[in-house]
Amino acid sequence: MGFFDFLFGGSQESQLKRHAKRVTNLNTQVDDREASAQWLADEGSPQAIFAMLKRFGLNYEHRMKDTKEKERIFLLLERLGPKAVQPSKDWMRKNVQFAYPLRLITQVEGQEKTILFLLELLALENDDFSPQKKLQILSHLQRHTHEKIGPAVIPLLADFNEDVRFATIEVMAIQQDPQTREPLLEQMTKEASNRLRHRIATVFTDAEWNVSPHEDKIREYIPVGFLLEGDQFVLDE
Repeated sequence: MGFFDFLFGGSQESQLKRHAKRVTNLNTQVDDREASAQWLADEGSPQAIFAMLKRFGLNYEHRMKDTKEKERIFLLLERLGPKAVQPSKDWMRKNVQFAYPLRLITQVEGQEKTILFLLELLALENDDFSPQKKLQILSHLQRHTHEKIGPAVIPLLADFNEDVRFATIEVMAIQQDPQTREPLLEQMTKEASNRLRHRIATVFTDAEWNVSPHEDKIREYIPVGFLLEGDQFVLDE
């Protein structure tokens, strides 16, 4: 019987519960939390992995120490490989802070599957009054290009939250997908924010898109800082 088996005696289930509780107790010593994280990694069940993932949802007051501890837990999860993927996806479906689990999924499953999973998560987000997770997902999508991203984010142009709409336009700017051209023009006629209309016009200039055949419809919505010359947005210098 090992030292921690002696210290945390009882059934496997009761030990798992104790270690799961301790790994997220920021009032305990770091060494004790790390010992519990190691025990959970060695145990390796989905429940144990999920318990480790909970540490990513907490922030220790000492930022550098917090990051180091999370990195150590990440390394433990990384060694578990594919068996840590499904618990990580389950964690991401329920939580806003998912940078570490997403990093793990990317390493194990690759960029393609990671993008598709992010789009799956985005489709599940339908609460206009809690935009944080949408913003997190859109921020990650800005780092990728994929044929499915542009069409998938189009509905978010109509989101209640202005920051979500702006982040959506940023994703579209990266994609430069022609499928988003018409929706962006339509949004310009509805958008009250000059900041967002300006960003849409910038997307059009960067992608060298024209507004034809909507010149007349768009003209009264041209953002401050731009002119319409023919069917092209140009900077008003």
